[in-house]
Amino acid sequence: MFKNITEDSKQIMLLILYSMLMIIAVVGTTLYSIKINEENLDREHRLSVLTELSTLRADLENFLSRDLQVLRSIGAFITTNPEIDRELYDSFLNNLLKQAQHIKSIGLAPDLTVQYVYPYEANKAAIGFKYDAESNQREAALRTKKTGQIIIAGPLISVQGDNVLIARQPIYMPVSAGQYKAGDFWGIAAVLIDYPALLEAVKFQNSDLEIAIRGRDSLGENGDVFYGSETVFKQENSVMDINMPGGSWQIAAALKTDQRPTNNISFILLTICIFLILITITAGTARINFLRERMRIKAKLESALFAAEQANRAKSEFLANMSHELRTPLNAIIGFSDILSSGAATTLPPDKINEYASDIHQSGQLLLSIINDILDLSKIEAGKFEAIQEVVDILDVIDHCLRITSETAKDKDLSIHYQMDETCPNLMADERLMKQVLLNILSNAIKFTPAYGAITISTGIHEDDQSFYLKVEDNGIGMSPEELSQAMRLFGQVESYLTRQSQGTGLGLPLTKAFVELQGGILKISSAQGVGTTLEVTFAERFILPHCRDLQERPTHASAG
Repeated sequence: MFKNITEDSKQIMLLILYSMLMIIAVVGTTLYSIKINEENLDREHRLSVLTELSTLRADLENFLSRDLQVLRSIGAFITTNPEIDRELYDSFLNNLLKQAQHIKSIGLAPDLTVQYVYPYEANKAAIGFKYDAESNQREAALRTKKTGQIIIAGPLISVQGDNVLIARQPIYMPVSAGQYKAGDFWGIAAVLIDYPALLEAVKFQNSDLEIAIRGRDSLGENGDVFYGSETVFKQENSVMDINMPGGSWQIAAALKTDQRPTNNISFILLTICIFLILITITAGTARINFLRERMRIKAKLESALFAAEQANRAKSEFLANMSHELRTPLNAIIGFSDILSSGAATTLPPDKINEYASDIHQSGQLLLSIINDILDLSKIEAGKFEAIQEVVDILDVIDHCLRITSETAKDKDLSIHYQMDETCPNLMADERLMKQVLLNILSNAIKFTPAYGAITISTGIHEDDQSFYLKVEDNGIGMSPEELSQAMRLFGQVESYLTRQSQGTGLGLPLTKAFVELQGGILKISSAQGVGTTLEVTFAERFILPHCRDLQERPTHASAG
């Protein structure tokens, strides 16, 4: 059959076959590239939506957190002043509302009946309102009382005719005061949050996203949609929880139709496909390289998505920590100073005034300590904190730190021992930072060592590399590897019965490590639960200077009682 086919015909057939194979390969490769491109474009859309949605959610949670902090301050004030004194309450709330951006009014309802509102003239219509008798607010109010948590109801139309969110906090008396006994239910404190103003502050209207929120009355995914269209939740769009006390909302978003970018790459790929049919295998190889580049872009987009999620989580953690650590002393200072500066202060007994003044002073000291730690850490991270290279007498540093901490150690019946070489060298370091490092280490050792424990300080030279070490060991509660990792993170605090007795920002160990490394040293930490913790500061041989003082035996600054 093929005997009469010439060599030229065979070449033509082979050429046709080769061309067909090339067309199939190029078309298949192009179709796969279009699919990858569509997936990458969809991933870009999702990343864009997720990034902007994360920012909007964080802003909304931040604004709500500020307003709820005002409500918590009101609850704390009520527990110390359960009998409503309009002049005293007006003075306190007038200053408190200056911190709130979206709160329209405040209502206090002893025994679930509104008896006090602020401002009075604009909200006096709510006086006498009974939460347990009104069907539209009864369920949320009773749920607040039953759960003992702050619950946000709404959005709804208030008695005053405004579109608001109502945040209610049940007040239970922690101690006996006046007619109330410890544990008695005082009533409900409520703040009305201006719902349109809150949305305007978050700038939902200026977003390129189509946004919807559901969870009316803090019921999460089971609640009604109260902002945007319900169809946004039915599509495959990004959905996030907005956490709040006593419940949650859910927010979903998608790019608006007019904001979706046009996909021109598919058309370009089809054009390239036509040209690739007419060229050689080299063009096919170039196409493969193009696909590899697309895969690299895909990996880059996934990495950017992960980085965005990590950045949002770090921002939320920072805001949560600093919101609590800074506002707690600030609210105490503002609240007690408002009382002392108001006309009601003339009716207070002298011992009460002294108590308020002492609370203000202690809160101010705590706030200053927190701010100093944050500023020092910020300077170090920004590269603006400079260590001074000077001759440091380690013995003087140890003596200085023991004089400061010895009384605290004695109060806990702790013993502190020295274990040192015959001579202790000087170092080229920053004396102020070295004192701060050892103070932080000793303070932690004292804090986490139970009564009658022991703390050992030792110095010496490592035989292997001739580096200097300053070591502090204790037989305290110790930490597991997971707890040690947590303690070395910014704002990380390990929970125990000892840490609950003391306040702190969780900056101690990270700041100590930063101070050591700023001087060229290394901080090593080892710990075991129930055994104790060892912290070792080492400096390389180049930082060591000769010392002329002999060390025979150093006294113990604190001993077991």
